[in-house]
Amino acid sequence: RIILPWELDSRRFLTRREIFSTCTAKSADVRVLRINRCDVDQRYSNQNGNAITFLSSSFDSLVERCRSRIIKIHQVNIGNREGDFLSSVVLGDRAVVLGEDLKKEFRDVGLSHLLAASGFNLTVVTGMTYWLARFLFQSVWLVNGVSFVSMFLFVCLAGCSPSIMRAALMCSMLLFSRCVFRSLHAPAALAAALLITLILDPL
Repeated sequence: RIILPWELDSRRFLTRREIFSTCTAKSADVRVLRINRCDVDQRYSNQNGNAITFLSSSFDSLVERCRSRIIKIHQVNIGNREGDFLSSVVLGDRAVVLGEDLKKEFRDVGLSHLLAASGFNLTVVTGMTYWLARFLFQSVWLVNGVSFVSMFLFVCLAGCSPSIMRAALMCSMLLFSRCVFRSLHAPAALAAALLITLILDPL
């Protein structure tokens, strides 16, 4: 099937991350093994020499649990199909697997971009947090700090897609400029965000 410009090329996406084959199981037998957490922490720390890697993996698992919880709440309250659609709008199409019929319906009307997390989603989250924080705190640094934390959490939940990272970089520059009471030149900020993004990942 031909991959349209606005669709995620999963083959290319996985290849860039050195994943060349995948498999799918129709069913799974999940077995929970209860072990002592302290023993795991000690063994992991001894193997890696420090706890930084362990903290990183713990944070990743926490984010994944939060993402799964949000998706589950959507599915329970409004149904599987509509819940997956809402999760895709909120967290991006990488958080859930949408049916091809739903994708085709949005593609036919030219609204397939709504199914992917974009800079607009991040801007809404950051803007609403900033607006609410202004009523709760007097300190400019505190207001911008809370807004930055909310932006960071959304990036963790939605994933580091190019559109998300570009918007995150621009929002970070905007928040910093507000902290030092300077105005931000939008085209220059966009150019800087583009340059940084390309340096980090030219592809």
